[in-house]
Amino acid sequence: MRSAFPRDPVRRLTEVAAEESERQVSAWEARAGEEVDVLADVMRAGMRIAMRSLFGATAGAEVDEIGEAA
Repeated sequence: MRSAFPRDPVRRLTEVAAEESERQVSAWEARAGEEVDVLADVMRAGMRIAMRSLFGATAGAEVDEIGEAA
């Protein structure tokens, strides 16, 4: 039986998710001792993961604009 999820795209998604997660943790570490909006940061990280995995695009300020529109 053939899998519903081909391995290469799933592998790429996990790589992107890991990279973006590491990026977010590094950003938090750089702000140690400061108050952070975890929900907003996680939403932006999720948007970056989606944009990179689905469209192959990196996201910058666009993530904030999309988040505000939602």
